[in-house]
Amino acid sequence: MPRPQTLGIDFGTSNSAAGVTVADRPWLVELEPGETTLPTAIFFDSDTKQMRIGRSATRALVEGDEGRFMRALKSLLGTPLLYEKRRLGGVMMDFTDVIAHFLREVKTRAETATRLEFSHALSGRPVKFHSKDEARNARAEEDLRACYLKAGFADVRFLNEPEAALRAARPHP
Repeated sequence: MPRPQTLGIDFGTSNSAAGVTVADRPWLVELEPGETTLPTAIFFDSDTKQMRIGRSATRALVEGDEGRFMRALKSLLGTPLLYEKRRLGGVMMDFTDVIAHFLREVKTRAETATRLEFSHALSGRPVKFHSKDEARNARAEEDLRACYLKAGFADVRFLNEPEAALRAARPHP
């Protein structure tokens, strides 16, 4: 049975990226034309009721489009606010839905760019989401896991960001 395809994702506070292994080497996926990073930004357009992400979301804000702009969604993980419902794009949702939509879009763009189907994710994560509260740190990882599953991944593993950075910086044979 073939190994499931795994997409590496850095779901960042400001920017996100995705990568795969090709011939035992890391390869960053183009998530927008000519760009391997994607602003972790979401814009709910009041007129069209559509959700825009990345540079499109940022453009909507800068151009003064009517709607709601969101960034730093990662900071909500592990907090009760993550599960508060609100009307966004004409639909009642909580922030797990918003994060899952963003992750689903990253998955879809990576699948389109690579012509692969990703069922598993390897996600970078901070060593501590919340510096002083171990219970909130554990809850934040559970929340992020739930968002990945809601985004359509069958499984997700986490790698602490310092270790991920070390592996990326290490010379490859």
